[in-house]
Amino acid sequence: SSTKATGMKPYYQDASVTIFHGDCRDLLPTLDKVNLVFTSPPYNLGGSSGSEHSRLADGYASYSDDLPLQEYVAWQKEILTALWNNLTDTGAIFYNHKPIAKGNEVRLPLELNPGLPLRQIITWDRTKGFQRTYWHFVPRYEWILVFAKPEFRITNLSTFDIWRLQSDINNEHPASFPIGLPRRAIASTDAQTILDPFMGSGTTLRAAKDLNRKAIGIELEERYCEIAAKRMSQLAMELN
Repeated sequence: SSTKATGMKPYYQDASVTIFHGDCRDLLPTLDKVNLVFTSPPYNLGGSSGSEHSRLADGYASYSDDLPLQEYVAWQKEILTALWNNLTDTGAIFYNHKPIAKGNEVRLPLELNPGLPLRQIITWDRTKGFQRTYWHFVPRYEWILVFAKPEFRITNLSTFDIWRLQSDINNEHPASFPIGLPRRAIASTDAQTILDPFMGSGTTLRAAKDLNRKAIGIELEERYCEIAAKRMSQLAMELN
């Protein structure tokens, strides 16, 4: 089963996908260990202006995405530590984040690492850039930080470390990533159980289900749980 005996009832469940509605900090200690995490947390862009960030200026529904920097760093370190503890000995975390150019400096997601071994940085080339300013060249890439246990191995030896995929713009979630990102990560491993603690609209879960792997998603906003559950049940209908 996907959880230990805690009595936590899934928001949605089918043969391969389990969705939980709640705070991942509360739920992660109740889960059985997983083989792979693919996730993209909130980037703390609330209140940002500019075309790239306009969809995020008000945050995500009830979450404003504008924590003081030190609080945000501490929160992400806490979650990455919990995720690391939830991995099997052959597991890895694929953590999608990005350098954020603001004012006279750039902030790197490396500052969010609580001390985990960073195996590699994959560059996601979004193919388009926004946020034109006189201070910075136009950013059009994000990073996927791969935190891996010593025994983690990839199975596809021809996959490069630059993934060129257009952003997902036809999604109700304000910061969704293209399904090709988690699909490429999952397909490059033998991982059988995938976890996304910031599930959003369920893109990681859908990718796992497409690849016949099991998946667990956690999401704080019930509206996104509903969107993700619909995506999973639509897929079930397509398969039957």
